[in-house]
Amino acid sequence: TGDFNINLHDSDSRKVEKYEQVVYSRGFNPLISIMTHEKPGCLPSCIDNIITNDLDNIITSCTVKDKISHHHPLYLALNHVTDTNSCKMKRKQYYDFSTSNTDKFVNNLSKQLETTIISNFDSFADAFNKVYEDCFKLETPKTTKRTMQNNPWITPARTLR
Repeated sequence: TGDFNINLHDSDSRKVEKYEQVVYSRGFNPLISIMTHEKPGCLPSCIDNIITNDLDNIITSCTVKDKISHHHPLYLALNHVTDTNSCKMKRKQYYDFSTSNTDKFVNNLSKQLETTIISNFDSFADAFNKVYEDCFKLETPKTTKRTMQNNPWITPARTLR
C-alpha cells in the first residue's frame, strides 16, 4: 500500500506506462482504480494504491471517503485461512532479526549514512542493503518451526539517531 504520486488516471503519461510495465511484469496488480486524492483546486487523481500478487484471497478493496486529509484511506479485506498443519512444518531461516542484530543494524546504518554521500535513491538503497545483509543474514541458514501463526515476529519501532 502506498502513495506512489503517479496518477494512474493520466493515460497519456510515460510515468504511468512505466509504472504499469514494472508492476504487471512482476505478476502484481493494482487494486484501486478510482480517485484516491482530492485537493481543492486540483483534478481528482488516483495516486494511492494497494498492489498484490494474490488476487484469489481478496474479499474486497476500496477507498474510504474521509475528510481527514486529501488522501482517501485505502481498505483491503483478505480471506486468510490458517492451515494448522503449516505450523508443524520446518522452514529455512536465512536472516536473524534478533534485538541485538536490530540494534546493530540501526547503529551501523546511522554510521554508514553519516560517512556516505547519498546522491540519489540508488546510493541510499545500496548503503541500506549492504548494512542489512551484514547485520541480519546468517552465515549458514538454520531450520526453524517458527511461523507467523505459532510465533509472530513483532518488534518495537526503531529510530535512526
